[in-house]
Amino acid sequence: MSRRWSLDFLKRLTEEVGTVSLQGKIPTESLIAQQILRCQMALDPEERYEHIQNLRDMIPETWEDDKFKEDMEEAYYSEEKEVPHEWCGVKVTKNPNVPPRTVLEEGYYWEKVFKACWNLFDRLGLLLKKQHREVQTGIRFDDARDLAREIMEKGLPEEAEE
Repeated sequence: MSRRWSLDFLKRLTEEVGTVSLQGKIPTESLIAQQILRCQMALDPEERYEHIQNLRDMIPETWEDDKFKEDMEEAYYSEEKEVPHEWCGVKVTKNPNVPPRTVLEEGYYWEKVFKACWNLFDRLGLLLKKQHREVQTGIRFDDARDLAREIMEKGLPEEAEE
């Protein structure tokens, strides 16, 4: 009996999960805004780089355009560095028989990654939203009240009476 119940439960669960959509449920823009604030508020450079890496990881592949991919390629670096060998914790630098070893160092310039993400968000319209407002010009209501009071006290100007 319990096996039958678990099969029914699993069947019902898969039917429900198959119909559930996360679109509109996860506030992507607000999560990205919070991550940008974390990047800006980080005091330690390593912490800042971790936040920038997390921001980069939050971007869905469907948002990435060709310019973003180019910017990410520019942010990537790969360079060979000469590192001296160590003997008991002491670096061996002046021995001609022990040449320094070369180490390949690769990674990202995280400030460039942040800039690439920022530019992508700008192209997607996530940073600024245009709002159209009607603006009426004229005298302010308080000024109109003072003007009406002045007209009542002094009367209409002579030009207006003609």
